[in-house]
Amino acid sequence: MTLIAFDKMEGAGNDFVFVDHRRPLLPEPARAHWARILCDRKFGVGADGLVLVGEETGPDSPPMLNWDFFNADGTRPAMCGNAARCMALFARHHGLAAADAFAFRAPAGIIEVAILPGGDVRVGMPDVAPPRLLRGLEAPGGPYDAWWVDTGVPHAVVLAGELDRLDVAGAGRALRRHPAMGEAGANVNFAAREADGLRVRTYERGVEGETLACGTGATASAIACGRAMGLRPPVRVGTAGGFFLQIGWTFTAEGGARGVSMAGPARRVFGGRMEITV
Repeated sequence: MTLIAFDKMEGAGNDFVFVDHRRPLLPEPARAHWARILCDRKFGVGADGLVLVGEETGPDSPPMLNWDFFNADGTRPAMCGNAARCMALFARHHGLAAADAFAFRAPAGIIEVAILPGGDVRVGMPDVAPPRLLRGLEAPGGPYDAWWVDTGVPHAVVLAGELDRLDVAGAGRALRRHPAMGEAGANVNFAAREADGLRVRTYERGVEGETLACGTGATASAIACGRAMGLRPPVRVGTAGGFFLQIGWTFTAEGGARGVSMAGPARRVFGGRMEITV
């Protein structure tokens, strides 16, 4: 039996278990299994995802942090915006980064994060190709038109007039696995225009349910609504958890986005240790 130390982190209500994994504790074949256990809300710590923070070194470069990220079901997405923002606080709390602004490596590429003077955390997101409109997708309450946007994770963005009575679980589950989303499926966001920006509810693959926030989904929704409604950045996005994320970008001539950023609240909730068998 091994005691594994962890931090519970949350970004706008999107929560994660973080583990300092620079000295690996979990062997590669067991990591997806332990992601499911640690993220279980009844038998584990409870979270939307597990982040194993590692470090890489090279003969001609200084050490750089990296991560092995898992959804609650053990799948590995290329990117998670809110977890990236939590990474900045985790690194500061444990003295893993020399400054409040640094870069780390994720499957989506080199990710830059910064703790801002007011306490919010900003992350630089991957460039985004021009959104594609998918029409007439069948799902409960539909059919729906959805914008396909890849922000490091594939997303479908549905423009909705009203969110409170929307069947996010039913419609989201059906659209998430719709053939138009490809074999791996996509996260599904329902976005409504509000006076000060957008409000978004997201059904996340890998969690297989609605989450209180989704950073890549908020980013996808802002860019899709920028394309569909003429919204200009930065766009303020309200999440299901009642928090707000600020999405910035610059449109390319082709209709994609570069210089994409997301900023908002994040915090360390608590730390603990859990006994595991490896």
